[in-house]
Amino acid sequence: SMLWMIGVGAYLMLSPYGKIKLGEGDPEYSNFSYLTMFFSAGLSAGIVFFGPVEALTHFNTVPPLFAGTAEAGTTSAMVPALAYSIFHYGVSAWGGYLAIGIPVAYYAYKMDAPFRTSTVLLPVLGKDNLDGVIGKTIDTLAVVATLGGIATGLGFIATQILTGITYRTGIQFGNVETLLAITGITVIFTLSLVAGIDRGIRRLSDFNVVTMAVLLVATLVGGMAMSSISALNVLNTGALAVGTYVGNFFSMSLFTGTGVEGGAGWSSFWTVFYWSWWIAWAPFVGLFLARISKGRTIREVLFTAIVTMTSVSVIWFTVVGGTSMWMQFAGVADILGAVNQFGDGVAGYALFGALPLGALWQPLFLVLVVTFFATSADSSTLAVAMLTTGGKEDPSSLNRVVWGIL
Repeated sequence: SMLWMIGVGAYLMLSPYGKIKLGEGDPEYSNFSYLTMFFSAGLSAGIVFFGPVEALTHFNTVPPLFAGTAEAGTTSAMVPALAYSIFHYGVSAWGGYLAIGIPVAYYAYKMDAPFRTSTVLLPVLGKDNLDGVIGKTIDTLAVVATLGGIATGLGFIATQILTGITYRTGIQFGNVETLLAITGITVIFTLSLVAGIDRGIRRLSDFNVVTMAVLLVATLVGGMAMSSISALNVLNTGALAVGTYVGNFFSMSLFTGTGVEGGAGWSSFWTVFYWSWWIAWAPFVGLFLARISKGRTIREVLFTAIVTMTSVSVIWFTVVGGTSMWMQFAGVADILGAVNQFGDGVAGYALFGALPLGALWQPLFLVLVVTFFATSADSSTLAVAMLTTGGKEDPSSLNRVVWGIL
């Protein structure tokens, strides 16, 4: 179904339907802010958590699809390891989001329909019947899916924050400290949420991408400063991984592991997990993308998702994930050792701490973890507020705060 949805999206982008404009007038946000909000809402929580560790994990245990062509822990394992990371955060991730976002935006701006998940079925139910049992059931399920999906991200991020602090200071945290960390993040994103899209979510998204760019440059430059790590090796690995991703896209998309030793379990643990996560996020990301896409064409929205966002994922995973693998291979840093001791969330701290000026990059990475999640929480809470107020474009601050706390 994920493959089918991205196929429909690609068709719409390339067909005459792509020229259709979503609403009158000029776009509400600049191209830069539009891109940053798009990215922060859709991939942020996962990409900062898994960026430094997923490729490294596949490098240590080669995915079953490529097990016959690469040996774990060697340079031959780096390309398929990075290719799978790009695959999980590439084109496919946007299929579910667009399946909600494009039709909701079209009907909301063309037919004055409400910003609700059930609006997708307007041609079937009719505009007047969206408040019926079927429409309300769909929107209720969308709220449940959104709360569950964002809770998954909050669990990852809270874990990443606390394990990072434990890794740096040795201080252990229990349930009380975990709850306090979650409460602190909730306060941050609720303040941003109440400030609104332009003053809160947009500015936080801009900050996220700028910070991300700083860390990318620090990783590349820091890697070049290490005699055993070459930026050229990292970039070459990324280029080969993109080729592997493109060349094996359909086999990776349809791989279930059937008949392959350990394959079914691996697919369930990785690809099916990710696809489930993206589908759970689809109601709120789709609504948020519809909300910020006024004045843009369908082709612009689809190109932003399929091409631009995938390109950003490629760059992040190539630089951060590629450097992690090369550091581990060259013995510059034992990131896998830290992961085995503290969990996946510590990989970013181990990576950035091993770079020159690591004492500066580690705290900056921690800030990025918090603010990236805050933007996902912002956009998801706004979507739930829209769903539970009958599809209002700008729900009240009180409604946003209540759902943010929940």
